[in-house]
Amino acid sequence: MFNKIKQIQQKRVLKRLTSVRRSRKLTGMDQVKSIALVFTVGNERSWKVINDYIVKMEKAGKHVYAVGYQSKETELNYIITHTKCTICHEKDDLNIWGIPKEDVVEPFVKRKYDLLMDTTAKRTFWSLYMSARSAARIKVSHCQPDEEGRNKEIYDLEIKDSEAYRVSEFLEETARCLDMMGANNVS
Repeated sequence: MFNKIKQIQQKRVLKRLTSVRRSRKLTGMDQVKSIALVFTVGNERSWKVINDYIVKMEKAGKHVYAVGYQSKETELNYIITHTKCTICHEKDDLNIWGIPKEDVVEPFVKRKYDLLMDTTAKRTFWSLYMSARSAARIKVSHCQPDEEGRNKEIYDLEIKDSEAYRVSEFLEETARCLDMMGANNVS
């Protein structure tokens, strides 16, 4: 019974967040100055892929901010060293409805981003909430087999990956798609 009430409350929150207007602007990666990454804390190899991408983008002159979700079952056996990274711990940082506490996510959501990439492999309320809360000009996620276009009020672009989802492929494909669309907007 409580889980059903929790789901209803979460749907209300998402509906309210998706009704907020924002300025959307498709652009190529060369025009992107700030990037938001939404990710799930997992194994060290997954973090290394995300961290390598962050370092690559920062070397290219972009500002990158990341927010990660750590479930209570996931233990960190490595250190997340990026200074512009917030970790939201399920055990301590969510309220009774599963909504992140404002003081935890405020550093991430108060910034304006040119691009938000939701790199989470499995769609959860947390990833939808963080993506909807962001004021990014363009929001990108990947399609999951059972949700073709279902989150179009949150995401501007959903990329269909190969059958086995890989964060590195998603990041590369996002850049390719944006560059193609950015080139089409110039003409």
